[in-house]
Order: sequence, then structure tokens, then C-alpha cells
Amino acid sequence: MKKISEKINRFDIVNVQEDFHYHQELYGNENKHRYRTAHKIAIPYGDGIALSDHYTISTILK
Repeated sequence: MKKISEKINRFDIVNVQEDFHYHQELYGNENKHRYRTAHKIAIPYGDGIALSDHYTISTILK
């Protein structure tokens, strides 16, 4: 997940599926996107979806 986090920085908007257990690693220090959706923990393993962007799209989806 650390490698993925580094590689997605060059994209303006990134959607990640199947992110059930590695949400914190995806949003770690390597990910430079300013806006990120919050991890939904109400479902037993989270919602499995993450959105990162350099705009305000993910803040609207919180």
C-alpha cells in the first residue's frame, strides 16, 4: 500500500477499491493529496472505497 500511495500522487483524482484494511497506509505520509474521504467503520471491515484529490470533491462526499 505504501508503493501505491506514492504512485498515485501524480493523479489529480484517485479512487481506490477494496481498501478494507489498509486505509491508514494509503493515506500515510507518502500520499500528498490534500482532500480525502473518511474511512467508514460502521460496516464490519469498512466500506472498501477511498477517494483522494487535489480539489474539494472528497470533502463534499464526507
